[in-house]
Amino acid sequence: MEKRDRRRVGFGRRDRLLILSLSFGVARIFAAPVETQVSSFEPLVGETVRVEFIVRDVVPDGVIYAESGIPPSFTLTAGRKERVRQGDALATVVTREWVAGEAGSYTLGPFEISAFGQTTEISPIRLTVAAAPSVEAARLSWKIASEKRGTGIASRIELFASFTGTVRAVSCFPPEDAIVERAPSGGTTSAVGRRIDASADIPVLLGAWDWTPLVAGRVRLPSAELTYVGNDGLERTILSEAVEAYIPSVPVASSEKAVPSSVRKAFSEATDGKRASDASVSVAAKAGTGDQSERLARLRRDEYASLLPWRARAERLEAESALGFGATLPVIPASWKPIGVIGAVLAFSAGFALRLLLRNSRRRWTYSLFFVSAALAVFAITVYTRDPGPAGVLRGA
Repeated sequence: MEKRDRRRVGFGRRDRLLILSLSFGVARIFAAPVETQVSSFEPLVGETVRVEFIVRDVVPDGVIYAESGIPPSFTLTAGRKERVRQGDALATVVTREWVAGEAGSYTLGPFEISAFGQTTEISPIRLTVAAAPSVEAARLSWKIASEKRGTGIASRIELFASFTGTVRAVSCFPPEDAIVERAPSGGTTSAVGRRIDASADIPVLLGAWDWTPLVAGRVRLPSAELTYVGNDGLERTILSEAVEAYIPSVPVASSEKAVPSSVRKAFSEATDGKRASDASVSVAAKAGTGDQSERLARLRRDEYASLLPWRARAERLEAESALGFGATLPVIPASWKPIGVIGAVLAFSAGFALRLLLRNSRRRWTYSLFFVSAALAVFAITVYTRDPGPAGVLRGA
């Protein structure tokens, strides 16, 4: 008899190697190692600290970055996420650049990098910021020149500097809780190239801005940056000192302001129920006497609320023509809105009920009811969409 070939079922060495290689490939796909690079752990005041987070084999859209614990003395000047090639592989580099404003020991972070649905937490970065001897005397400070302050009120803020060197550039970073515009007489353009000597012990005005805070409470003034060249020929950058000011809340608009009675009545409901007669409107409009705006407002209200608005419309157009008005806003017959809706519902219901009650030979008469229902529905939709609803007068923008 022929013996059967019994083969041993199991994993050989080659199979185990294949599984290990596949597992490594899956781990490479689903686990994105993050490499951190810091430009300097002991920067000087005014120097830029650049931190790079490198995520390999991931496109920028698949990387989510989050940060926390950044000291107030560090000002973010640049941040980007870009795709770079490192050898034969591609990587995503998240770059953050801060300018150290004060000397001391600080901690940046922690940070989080998310890729492929997994989040990697990166430990905080410890830095020691030292003050250079030649930069200790340099100062950049704000002064609020306006006495009146409040939300929505523009205040003039002036930037003063005390250093020795030549101005290269002056800039002001716009904050998120205020609007900052360069004042017409700010003078920042003329400050470029100016020579300043700190030995005079008098701060020099570098520029002025109009600062409009948008929130109430303790609000921090914007951060300014000065780049200058010292006596040793080196270019340095300093930031303005942190200054806060108390901003009271100011209402946007007060309802106590006087509004002309003619304008107020034109955008409110009629209370007396009266309307101007034909002679009072036509004769007074042609003669140019009387309160024409009040009469026109009454005619527009009557045209808006009347079931038969044609007479009021003719009088209104005649009065506007006599006053020399051009094209004005049309008045929508608002009283026809419920009639159109109710009529469309009743006509459709009647047609549907008659189709159930009548015989087949007489059901064709119900098509007229469906046609009337559709026409009333279209009319109601047209009136509703053309009616702008409540209107108002805007005193300012």
